[in-house]
Amino acid sequence: MDTLTTARRLADPIGSLGARFMLDRSTFGRCAELGLPTGMPSYVQGRLGVMGDVSADEAADAAFFFDRGMITAGWEADCDLTRSEGGAAYALVCADLGRTYLEGFDGAERMADLLAAVLDAADMSGVALAAGWRDTARPPDATGRAYLLTQATRELRLCRHVLIARAAGVDPMGMVLAVDGERFTAMHGYQDLSAGPQDEATRLAVDSATDLANATDFEVLTPDERTELVSLAETAVAHTT
Repeated sequence: MDTLTTARRLADPIGSLGARFMLDRSTFGRCAELGLPTGMPSYVQGRLGVMGDVSADEAADAAFFFDRGMITAGWEADCDLTRSEGGAAYALVCADLGRTYLEGFDGAERMADLLAAVLDAADMSGVALAAGWRDTARPPDATGRAYLLTQATRELRLCRHVLIARAAGVDPMGMVLAVDGERFTAMHGYQDLSAGPQDEATRLAVDSATDLANATDFEVLTPDERTELVSLAETAVAHTT
């Protein structure tokens, strides 16, 4: 399989599987147990905290498709943990829930190895969020490691997408509205949706450029390994449903 086809084929399974723990209700309770704030600040400080103790502006830049005010408020919310500690705690929750999702999945170790090869070889210039997830402590067990690296690979594509969308001058709210609709746009912190969705031509151009940028991340794998990784990712998603 060529690199571009690989990027396109992996976008949905890696994206949906990696995001699953963030939408899991048990994540918020577990994060509170580990010292993160309750509610949305838990997500903000956890997901973005892997970048370290960066400024609120840097955090909001990384979360490009979210309302900046919501990200800033979440990043600055009171917490006994440093932002780095919050990121580490969130990564633990990620791996813990991943174990439950992938329990019994025979391809976990091979999937983890292939994703690790991709992440370790990827150019991380300008993608601090992806680099932070890549550099989190990797669990010794195959299922925990496979899921954590799935999330890191998800962030890698998303970071490529952010760079391209920002360079294209798109409206973040309009992009979310065009792809996910009003409900998810509101979940991203936007209240005024009057500007409407991003035009289809621009959105498709940004998506196509993202595919091309993400494709370079899979050059480290052989064609057979790319085919194998796509099959493993699709099977992993089927395993969790």
